[in-house]
Amino acid sequence: MFNLQEAATAYAKGAERILGEDGKFINENQEVVPVFVSLLFQSFEISLKHLGIEAKLFSEQEARDKKLTKNGHGIREIADLVNTRLGADSDYPVVMALTAGLNDSQSSDIIHKMIYAPEFDATRQSYQSRDLGYAQLKQGELALLNGLKPWVMAVRNVANNLPISIQVVTEWKNSSSNSKHFAIWYK
Repeated sequence: MFNLQEAATAYAKGAERILGEDGKFINENQEVVPVFVSLLFQSFEISLKHLGIEAKLFSEQEARDKKLTKNGHGIREIADLVNTRLGADSDYPVVMALTAGLNDSQSSDIIHKMIYAPEFDATRQSYQSRDLGYAQLKQGELALLNGLKPWVMAVRNVANNLPISIQVVTEWKNSSSNSKHFAIWYK
């Protein structure tokens, strides 16, 4: 009924709705913060999977393979799978592909933090184990970015940008170059 891009967008819109225009609801109802963060990570996980599947880097089954992506919800593991299948020698290609063509300077930094920042290790693990969704958190397991609105917009922009991201990755994958560096221009 809905494709993965639509699902990723829906989760981002859900987080955006919880945040609201002024953050009043989330500030007055702190119990929704783990749900808010979980929605952002769920949207981002789906975006990563959609990118890899549609660019034919891996199958839907591989995206859920416990050997490749832990339990299928490992944000870093899925991003690393994209990079590995592209033959990349660093962590930035997946971030650059997901944010290609976005006109805000924060999205790339925010997405990189969600995937690779050490301060998000515990949050990624909590999301992956599903403890975040149930708010079964221990002290230090919930990291937030400064500026919740830019975070929501970065995740939503990535979901909306998936057609360009897929084009960039597909072109890179099909390139005759042996470069391990990101060097694809999109239209």
